[in-house]
Amino acid sequence: MQDVKSVAVPSVITMSGSSGVNRANAKGGAGTETNWESFSTQELGQRLGFSVPLTDAFLNTGLSLGEVNTRTIEFGPNQLQREGRTPLWSLFLAQFTHFLVLMLIVSSIVSMALGHFVEGLAILVTVVLNAIVATYTENSSANALEALADLSQPQANVVRST
Repeated sequence: MQDVKSVAVPSVITMSGSSGVNRANAKGGAGTETNWESFSTQELGQRLGFSVPLTDAFLNTGLSLGEVNTRTIEFGPNQLQREGRTPLWSLFLAQFTHFLVLMLIVSSIVSMALGHFVEGLAILVTVVLNAIVATYTENSSANALEALADLSQPQANVVRST
């Protein structure tokens, strides 16, 4: 059986709502750190708002399947939420919101209005090529970060009563 003191309690607390436990409470309050390893199992259960007392018998048998189902319904699945990916077209259009790019577009329009079509078109082509390269780079970076996140999937061993 694992020693309860070796469990990193603050990193796994994500409950909110009816129990009143949240990340701020789990850290011991606003801006203060709590030495979780110094508490007994009963004190941990009280501080974290557990509905079941953390006794040695509970620690050896774990949650019943009924309690697991109840908590899953109340709090949702115990998994990290992934942020949605930004669509490629949105990344591309975002490249045209930078001040310098907008200045280049305006200067291109002014150049064409003054009769310098080749120069104006060259500026526009350069701006579009820059947007394509920047979109590709941002998308590649997002893919790399997603791959890193997949490599570091958190794993936990749990005890369940039969």
